[in-house]
Amino acid sequence: MKYKQTKLKSTWARIRYFLAVLKCVLFKTNDIVICVLVVNNRCDFDCPYCFGSYHQRKNKDYTTAELKQLIDELYALGTRYLTLHGGEALLRRDIGEIIDYVKQKGMYCCLITNGSLLHKKLDQVRIVDNLTISLDGTKEHNDLNRGEGTYDKALSAIKLAIQEKIPLRVQATITTYTMNDVGYLAKLAKELGFSLYFSILFKALPNAKAFEMSDAETRAVLKEIRHYKNKGYPIFTSHHTLENGINWPLDHNTEHFVKRDEFEKKFQFILKINTTLNVTMEKIR
Repeated sequence: MKYKQTKLKSTWARIRYFLAVLKCVLFKTNDIVICVLVVNNRCDFDCPYCFGSYHQRKNKDYTTAELKQLIDELYALGTRYLTLHGGEALLRRDIGEIIDYVKQKGMYCCLITNGSLLHKKLDQVRIVDNLTISLDGTKEHNDLNRGEGTYDKALSAIKLAIQEKIPLRVQATITTYTMNDVGYLAKLAKELGFSLYFSILFKALPNAKAFEMSDAETRAVLKEIRHYKNKGYPIFTSHHTLENGINWPLDHNTEHFVKRDEFEKKFQFILKINTTLNVTMEKIR
C-alpha cells in the first residue's frame, strides 16, 4: 500500500514524536526516540572533508528486508523520529519503498541528500516530513568544499523542493573556505524561503586539515550566525546551541577525552546493532 502524505498526517507524526519525548521526561524511560539510520555505503560526491570515505568502502549495503527489520526493531525501542542518511541515500533503488515503510509505521521521516538525484527520485521522496539538502556557501566556495558542479546541483534541487512544496531545510558545513559565506546563505534562505542550519567542521581528517578553522575563527562564525538569527533570518540552529559554542570554555580544536566513569554519569545506555541486525540497549546504570 502506497502511503499518501497529507499535512495533517505529518503534523500527527510530529505530535507522536513530541509525546514520545514527553513520556521519556515524565517517566524517565530510555526510549530511542530519535535515530539516524545510514542506509548505504555509497556516494556520488567525493567531498574532501567528509569522514565517511565512501569511495573506499567495500561493505555491502543492507538489503530492503534488512532495513525494514531494523526499522521494525527501532520502532519497538521507541523511535518516532527517523532520519535516513548515507552515503547518498537516493542512490538506493528501493529508497521510495524504505521511505514508504517508515511512514506506514507512523514515524516522522527526515531524508538527508546532496540533491544530485532529486529530480529523478522526486515522486519517491515527496512523502517525507522533512528533506535536508546540503549547500555550504557561494558557488566558488561550496565547490571547493564539495567538488566542482555541486553548487549548481544542490541549488537546483533546493528550488525543485520548494516548487513541489516539500518541507525543506538546507544544511551548511562551515570550513575555512565557507566561513565568510554565512551572510550569503542567510540571505539566500530568506530570498528562496527555506530553513537553514549550520554544522561546524571539527577535527578534520588528516588529508583535510586545510578545511579546519581555528578556535577564534569558529567563535567568530558562531557569532555571525547568531547575528543573522537575531535579525530574523530563517536559521534553524538554536540560540542555545550557538551560545554554548560561543562560550565553550575549551579550545574547539583540542580533543578532550572522557573517562568511562564520567561517561557513565551522563548516559544510561549504549545502543548496539550486531551483525545479525538485532538492535539492543545495554544499560550502563
